[in-house]
Amino acid sequence: MDINRIKSKLLLSTAVAVIAVTVPAAAQAQTAAQNSGQAGNPSAQQVEEVVVTGSSIRGVSPIGSNLITVNRDSIDKTSIQTVQQLLKTVPSITGMQSSGQGGYGSSDAAGTNAPTIHGLGGVSSNSTLVLIDGHRIPNSGIIRSLGDPNLIPTNAIERLEVLPDGSSSIYGSDAVAGVVNVITRHSFSGLELTGQKGFGDQYDTYSLGVIGGRAWNSGSVLFAYDYSNRSSLAVTARNFDRSNQIPRGGNNYGNFACSPATIQPTGSSLIYQYPYTAAGISNAQANAPCNQDSVTDLLPSEIRHAAMVKIQEQVTDRLTLSADAVYSIRNNRQGQPVGTITARIFGPGSNPAQINPFYVQPVGVNATSETVRFDPSNLLGTKSYISSSVESMYANVKAEYKLSDTWQITSFMMAGLATSRTMPIGALCNSCALLALNGTTNTNGVTTTPSIVGSTVTLLNTPLTSANALDPFNPAATNRTSPAVLAGLLATTGQFQQNRQELLQYNIKLDGTLLTLPAGDVKVAIGGEYVSTPSHATGVNNLNLGPTVASSVLNVNYPRNVRSAYGEILLPVISEDMNIPLVRRLDLNVSGRYDDYSDFGATANPKFAANWEIIEGLKVRGSIARSFVAPPVGTIGVNGQSLDTNFGASNLTFSVPLNRYPTARLIPGCAGATTTCTFGTTAIPGMQINGSNPDLKQQTGNTWSVGADYAPTFLGGLIASVTYWHNAFKNGVTSPAPQVALQSDGFASLLQIYPTGATPAQMAAFQGNRPQTTILQSPIYFSYDFRNQNALNLNAEGIDADIHYQTEFDWGSIGGGLATSFMTKFDEQVGTGGAVFSVLNRSGFNNTFPSVPLNVRTDLNVTYKQWSGTVYVNYSGPYTYWGANVINPVITTAAGIPTGGGDHVTSYTTVDLNVSYDLGEIISANTSLFVDVTNLFDRSPNFVSNYDANRGMGYDFFQASPIGRVVTVGFRAKL
Repeated sequence: MDINRIKSKLLLSTAVAVIAVTVPAAAQAQTAAQNSGQAGNPSAQQVEEVVVTGSSIRGVSPIGSNLITVNRDSIDKTSIQTVQQLLKTVPSITGMQSSGQGGYGSSDAAGTNAPTIHGLGGVSSNSTLVLIDGHRIPNSGIIRSLGDPNLIPTNAIERLEVLPDGSSSIYGSDAVAGVVNVITRHSFSGLELTGQKGFGDQYDTYSLGVIGGRAWNSGSVLFAYDYSNRSSLAVTARNFDRSNQIPRGGNNYGNFACSPATIQPTGSSLIYQYPYTAAGISNAQANAPCNQDSVTDLLPSEIRHAAMVKIQEQVTDRLTLSADAVYSIRNNRQGQPVGTITARIFGPGSNPAQINPFYVQPVGVNATSETVRFDPSNLLGTKSYISSSVESMYANVKAEYKLSDTWQITSFMMAGLATSRTMPIGALCNSCALLALNGTTNTNGVTTTPSIVGSTVTLLNTPLTSANALDPFNPAATNRTSPAVLAGLLATTGQFQQNRQELLQYNIKLDGTLLTLPAGDVKVAIGGEYVSTPSHATGVNNLNLGPTVASSVLNVNYPRNVRSAYGEILLPVISEDMNIPLVRRLDLNVSGRYDDYSDFGATANPKFAANWEIIEGLKVRGSIARSFVAPPVGTIGVNGQSLDTNFGASNLTFSVPLNRYPTARLIPGCAGATTTCTFGTTAIPGMQINGSNPDLKQQTGNTWSVGADYAPTFLGGLIASVTYWHNAFKNGVTSPAPQVALQSDGFASLLQIYPTGATPAQMAAFQGNRPQTTILQSPIYFSYDFRNQNALNLNAEGIDADIHYQTEFDWGSIGGGLATSFMTKFDEQVGTGGAVFSVLNRSGFNNTFPSVPLNVRTDLNVTYKQWSGTVYVNYSGPYTYWGANVINPVITTAAGIPTGGGDHVTSYTTVDLNVSYDLGEIISANTSLFVDVTNLFDRSPNFVSNYDANRGMGYDFFQASPIGRVVTVGFRAKL
């Protein structure tokens, strides 16, 4: 019996049961109200639910913090289809100019979008908490456990609230950089239909939505459904995104893996292309003639379904019950190369058992062996792609009971489940191809050097014949490879990963007025919470160690539960009635929370905050807090196991300082080296482990902020705010790159050196119980522990500001404003005791998020009778790119600390336009038509010497979108 399937059904049953029980009660309450003569006044008894971000006390805005809000009116002035696109409108959230499609901030195969405030963290260390209506949601992701708010239908959103301030004293884990809270509509009367179609260059979108509801004197019910479909974007659809970036001043990231194969005779530096009669070309990267651009997608296609049901009923004068349920599924498909193969193959005059019967050599060349580089896509006649999906659901039941006019008990139970899946389809089995090319499972075809699989094992397929060999030399139409061999290249590549992440949350809170002081009511909230987040991960991986039997199956159950207690007090110190000069009002707030985790221990986090209203309309505020991020369960693992835990040949190339590692001088490949020796080359191969680390501890953050809000009484419609914030993020989880980690005393032991080669016992001890995923070639001279570590320390400061003004006229209105996020400091340190260096105004370094100092979004809106038009200008400032493929090398100290260099990237500005027309005077229905244009002037991304085949070549996918201009036409009709 599948216990996980039973749990899924129970979650759905919970939602159905809540609705089935509550709807009749609501109907009965409505009938009773009508019988008592109250039906004509629907607001007489209705309870207005208020969701507050950043406070546990009912109806109290967060004290001392900057709360950024995007309301429904602003949402309707865009063509967004997902919450991910909505988040792009907030400058303080990293990725304002990104594509808003596919995975972001997670580097996870399932394509999770994980919003990050102020870029605080790395791909394993997201420090932003995602909430919906103030409660947690089931996390998604294959390897990472991250909150993705995209499960909510966009037509159900009332507003988006972003609190860029440490908030673990209220919410617990993940809120170091702050909180993103999606507030859904409380009630909705009537029926509203929406639809839109978007047109771009080799790109299109469309979406449909419906929301309906009914409100009565004691409650309401609401249903929302949203469907969106966005096409993929191929690499070849954009002329700036190519493997060969030489015409733009960059490098050629192409390769010599062609179809048919290229040939490099042994002993020659020349490479020959089919039909192997022309002169060879030099083996230089700039001459690489081939690439896999034509089969690669920059962005995956994306199909989403999202539905939400909400219901509320005031059962008695004291008791209010409410419930909501959400179901969402997203399916992505992203084209990718089948795979390429590089191998040395053998012809007449070599080892007879290894002679490939289809051996071809260039005209005029006589060699008994050669290296071929081959792309079998055309030969296999198949498309390869990654299929991924996330299916999410939750049900939430809430009860509010008034003990008195000021005291209330609030309790809710929330159950959720997210199932993330990914599967590569049609990928090449490299080891199968090697066996069919040279009779071994190693690229060099060496039979005297064993291929190490755990203990020493040699995998050979001898002798090669026309029945079991692969012909890489001829086009598909004339190729001589047998159908059985071709089928085998794909038949053994079945891979599958799935992670089912559950959430069970119980919360009970008592809040109310403790006493009354001259300045006002002292309000308090105390409560307790229990959260269980077990997950079950399954992985089926082709190990590429041989034929069909070389695969592994891994099942890992990650248990975790948290018991918490929290409290908050709001203390009014001075009120307007006291007539104190320059202190119209002064409020203090203290909150704290204690969390006890089943897997890594307990933590306590306080927060102190204050609001000082100087005069009416001018308020100064400040806060100081300590927050934390629990290490994701997938990075801790269970008994050293997780889906990304593995052992194999090292794929890292790095310089080792000989003064710190003197035993490296004894390695033959380091003979003659003076200050450093390069590891990870063919002369100095090694092994590495990746993935989970049971020794991880919590990630912490110390934050403070000061700011001011101004809404002058003499100029209605003007609202302005400015906040200076500071955040010190410590012990962030990441895999430290060797070039930096080797300079840190805390991580020096990650590298172990075996001057005469590792013994089988040493290799077995290093491997532990981790599955081997690549073949090792003997001898092994080093091992590197590339697992997750508490390695990342960030110290950041900056300014968030917003100013908006709206004024009304007889004919309409004019309004506009500016929102900006400006960083003034962003220091990084890898490991305790490591050097501190600035990455402010940098992108692409050490797996951290970009720290571009200035992001601005301005808007200007004009309404005239039935017309409304809004122009948005999005600006990201210039920065320096410090990625791996820069044209101007990054300058580092002898200790590996970056000090300069890199490539300058100019500022990036795009313009969006939204125009709508209300048909209310033409037809009876409340209907509007709109045209929305994103990237009005079709601005291409700035050139960046960057290479990531699945996320962008020649531009920075964190900072710019490859989509270009998209024109969307749509309608909204409320019936």
